[in-house]
Amino acid sequence: MTWALGPSGEANGRLIEYECKMNSFFPGYDISGICQYNRKRFRPETLMHVIRTHPLLIFKGQVCENPYYLPPEIVQGGTDGLDDRVQKLLESMSETERLRGQLIAEMETLRRSQKLAAAGRMAATIAHEISNPLETAANLCDLLSEENLSPEGRGYVETMAKELERVSQIAQQSLGFYRVDAPAAQVDVRRVIKDATKSCARQAKSNGTSIEVQHRGAGIMFGFPAELCRVFANLIANSLEAGASRILIRTAEGRDWRRPWRRGVRITIGDDGTGVPAAMAGKIFEPFFTTKEEKGKGLGLWVSKGIVQKHEGLISMRTSTRSGRSGTVFSILLPA
Repeated sequence: MTWALGPSGEANGRLIEYECKMNSFFPGYDISGICQYNRKRFRPETLMHVIRTHPLLIFKGQVCENPYYLPPEIVQGGTDGLDDRVQKLLESMSETERLRGQLIAEMETLRRSQKLAAAGRMAATIAHEISNPLETAANLCDLLSEENLSPEGRGYVETMAKELERVSQIAQQSLGFYRVDAPAAQVDVRRVIKDATKSCARQAKSNGTSIEVQHRGAGIMFGFPAELCRVFANLIANSLEAGASRILIRTAEGRDWRRPWRRGVRITIGDDGTGVPAAMAGKIFEPFFTTKEEKGKGLGLWVSKGIVQKHEGLISMRTSTRSGRSGTVFSILLPA
């Protein structure tokens, strides 16, 4: 572009007008133009104006979207129609910011997809590797059940067998990527909650946490009891890890207030733990997001939400970190 310099080395006074008109010319033809500027020959103030007239810049071999680009109709003209040009400039800035936000969101979605794909491969490997030891443990459990045991010991063996079966199902389902062939069956939610609290009873006793259960209504629906038990056990375990001294579980008849014709069973699991900070509450159901630092894997609530959605249900959370009034409540609606 040194041809635009006069004998004195100053750029032609109509250079910016020329660059603006080029932006109107090129879109109509199958041609592209590259304007090469020598930074040693052109004054910095001239280059600042030039930069604003090019939608793309090439610097150090890198092609860049130019965030400082202004459309020709904004750059050209005097004071006439200045309000319109200001409006267009603001709209252009707003659209640029919207596109930047969309790009960031798409990159984040891609990153999560890649992590989930890696998790799926890892889960399949784990499921394959532990299937044989699980089968051996289950066989030993069956043999133990045939021994002459006390009623209390027989109860322990039955509980162990159920937990082994649940672990086997979790391994086969590969961390929530469900493809089960068994049809849904009638489920007594009260019984499932009893099994879930029983699986967490030892940790609750160790923490000095009381678990209170209140049932109102029959609590009958159709679904997959082992998976629902996993949801309730996850939520109870989260409450215990949050330092709760009391956990209250309630079941009752419920409805989806956005679609009142959808009725079912409403389950709430509340605690007086530390609560979830407001900045983290919106991400609590995202995969690999955890508030437990190195202790958490960030999959429990994501898997739980997936199970609830598989049952065509809804799950939500309310939480508070206020001193003396901290705690968290999860609400689940499972349609009947």
